[in-house]
Amino acid sequence: MCVAQRLTLLGLVLVFASACATTRPKHAGSSGDARGKAHTLDLSFDVRAPYTATLLNTLEGASLDWLNQTLGFSSNDLDWIKRYRQARQGWTSSPYFGHVDASFVPHLRCGYRANNVNAMLKCMRRVTPSSDHHIITQAIARTDTHLRTHWQRSQPFLNKLRRLTEGHLQNTNIHALIGRIAQFAQLKPKTSQRVSIVMALRPPQGARLGRREDNHLIVEVDRDQSDISVMSTIMHELTHYLVRQSPSIAPLEAHLATQERIGTITANYWNEIVATAFEHLARHTLSPRNSAQQALYGDWVIDTLARYLVEHWQQHHMQPLGPKLGDQLIVLMNQYWPEKYWTLKDAFFRVVVFAEDTPTLFAFRHASPGQALWGLAPLPTSFVRPENTPPSLSTLALTLDSTWRQRPEIPPTTLHDQQHANAGKGKQPILCWSYSTNDAPQAALIAATPESLHKTTKELARHLAQLPVPQEGCQPWSVNERHL
Repeated sequence: MCVAQRLTLLGLVLVFASACATTRPKHAGSSGDARGKAHTLDLSFDVRAPYTATLLNTLEGASLDWLNQTLGFSSNDLDWIKRYRQARQGWTSSPYFGHVDASFVPHLRCGYRANNVNAMLKCMRRVTPSSDHHIITQAIARTDTHLRTHWQRSQPFLNKLRRLTEGHLQNTNIHALIGRIAQFAQLKPKTSQRVSIVMALRPPQGARLGRREDNHLIVEVDRDQSDISVMSTIMHELTHYLVRQSPSIAPLEAHLATQERIGTITANYWNEIVATAFEHLARHTLSPRNSAQQALYGDWVIDTLARYLVEHWQQHHMQPLGPKLGDQLIVLMNQYWPEKYWTLKDAFFRVVVFAEDTPTLFAFRHASPGQALWGLAPLPTSFVRPENTPPSLSTLALTLDSTWRQRPEIPPTTLHDQQHANAGKGKQPILCWSYSTNDAPQAALIAATPESLHKTTKELARHLAQLPVPQEGCQPWSVNERHL
């Protein structure tokens, strides 16, 4: 039996249900937001832990050692997993590959929308090349065979966690916090929205604990996580979901694009800082003794600025999303992470990558700690910013020396002559660095051969957090103690 609860609070109409269909009310309450304008928010939630989500999660992200040693995959089984992951690199429905949006890699939706393994397989066949269907079938079948026992053993833990999460979602203090997020985002009136919270078992050593794909909040869980930890992660992803609908994003991004280099770096981080700040508030709401000093995101810059943003909110008031919030974040950035500390990770936390070939693009994507990446391979005929991307987006070209010499339009265009003077015979990789007219970083990594380009790209991506932002110009490049 399903019992739905409806609550009107702070301009929200929240409808909560336990893993079942929800009947939506026809009327939504309203109240004033941070600027006094009436708005409504009509949300319904369901909490699920489908086997297919864990199956696809395991297939996509589990280490081969864990599959072999814990789940008993044979070497032949592992070969199919490797072939699946290799084929997966080409599954994109957009010329720009983006690893933060399921619309670019639609097969990810099959894991949390399908009711069973056969339905997931049919879904994946609809959105992937037919030449890969045999690989997909074999990889799913072998993962399914070995995962079932592990899944059954995890049911008591998952069922308890799901019940506790449903209880937290009915907490009136959590309702009030969701209302604050809606007011912060200055949301306009919306029709009813359904948010699906999907729990999936996290493979050991998995790096990602939560993500948002359209209206699904996917939370990867393990036995070491508390229900409060899981719920705060859900609130982090719910913040992303609600903020993305805000009409104030464009004015914020446009304002930061005019604030020189500090504006660009702040623009790279604001989204995660805000979501982590609300995650802190969620933890404190559910467990007031939780320390505000705790690192939630796992990135020093984001965790530090989120913590001080929360302190500012508690001592003063919550500035709604918009240019004034951007100014507030710039003050915090200048105070706690000034330019002298910036690394390539800060510059490329949001970046569009133009690569010579797909393996090079994916070498950067898989090793990069960045939050948002748009990529295109092979190199396009024109180098323009993808549609619907921030105005201060950094660019990185990964290219061969021969291509660079033949195509002066590859950014940074002002450094082609300088690179020729520094490259010599082209055996040493070159890193060229410049800035666009709105102070967004523009860089090119140039190598003599595809093998050298691929290797150097992986080294660059792995060490972004240790490598300082270089001076403008072109210089020979390699990862060594001098750079680190």
